[in-house]
Amino acid sequence: MLQTSQPVATAVFSFLILGELLTVKGYIGAATILVCILAQSVFARQR
Repeated sequence: MLQTSQPVATAVFSFLILGELLTVKGYIGAATILVCILAQSVFARQR
């Protein structure tokens, strides 16, 4: 799960450190990754 969130963490740190901004596609991709991580953790708890 940690490896899956690496692109999101990279985007956050690049914004904080370098001032880089995401495009709309970048925000959609980050949201997709976070939703998938959340879904995986919710469904894993139900087992």
